[in-house]
Amino acid sequence: MALSSKLLNHLHVSFEAMRLPSPSLLYDMRITLDLVTMLYARETIFSKSSDRVTPWVLHLRCDASPQFGRDFLVTQADIVWYGTTHKDTRIQKRLLPIQCIGSRAASAGQKLEKLVHTLTLESERVPQLQTRDFAAN
Repeated sequence: MALSSKLLNHLHVSFEAMRLPSPSLLYDMRITLDLVTMLYARETIFSKSSDRVTPWVLHLRCDASPQFGRDFLVTQADIVWYGTTHKDTRIQKRLLPIQCIGSRAASAGQKLEKLVHTLTLESERVPQLQTRDFAAN
């Protein structure tokens, strides 16, 4: 769900000849896997220098869910590439890095700061927003 088909195919071919890693190894490597997918997104999806023939928009869905005294902000992105007809339009879903908000920092302004941070991790550059001004309005 979080990987593009090109990256998934590459990983599938690479891992096909290898033994499957143990669950404890995957748990230990989760940060490395997150970094790899973030760098992939920076270079191929959200890069200004990548070849863009068709225009696209980004649709975000966010949800904060309290779990064991912490509030996790989960964001899913839909990248929609427009085609000349609805059959040519393509949608790619991507799960962005999960942010831990904390139980006492769950206001709309603080969630917006975390969302901007998530987008910064995935893209080359996101302008800094004055989220405190946004939350006050």
